[in-house]
Amino acid sequence: MRGPARGGTLHPVFLVLGAGRMGQALAWDLVRQPGTREVILADADPSALDRAKRAAASPRVSTARADASRPASLLPLLRRADATVSAEAMTLEDLDAGAVSELLDTLTPDQRAVVLLRVLGGFPVKDVARILGKRENAIKVLQHRAINALARTLERQGRNQVVLAGDGDTR
Repeated sequence: MRGPARGGTLHPVFLVLGAGRMGQALAWDLVRQPGTREVILADADPSALDRAKRAAASPRVSTARADASRPASLLPLLRRADATVSAEAMTLEDLDAGAVSELLDTLTPDQRAVVLLRVLGGFPVKDVARILGKRENAIKVLQHRAINALARTLERQGRNQVVLAGDGDTR
C-alpha cells in the first residue's frame, strides 16, 4: 500500500482492467470508499475510457489506454497500483450487467464493496480488510450478510438458483 493516512487508514491505488459497465460500477464503488486514493480504469478503447471517466464524476478516477492482451502496456500501471481487478472476469454468465448492478444496489455500500472485492475480485479477507480499513472479522460478517441479502432479494424475485456465492475461504 502507498502508506497510512491519519489514523492508520491506508490509501490504496486500484487498477481496474476494463472500462465497460462492470469496470465503471467497480470504479464507482471503490472511489467512494474512504481509504481509496485513486482508481485507474484501463482499456484499449479510448471511447470506453471517455464514457467511464464521465460516469465516474470523480477526480480520483483516472483512465489509461492499455491492452490487457499486451502485458507490456500494463507494466507502468501495475507498478502504480496496489491491487488489480479484471472487470471482464467479474461478469456473471446468468445475469446481464444491469441485473448484477441492480442486485448490488440492494446492498449497503460496505457490503457492496466486500462482494466486489471478495466474491467477484477474489481478494483474501486480509487484503479486503486492509483496503477498506476494517477488521478481518468485520469483512467476514459483511460478506455473510451481503450473500444472505442477495439470496433474499433473488428469492423475492422468484429466482431459485444461487447467482452469487462465497467460496467459503475465510483467509
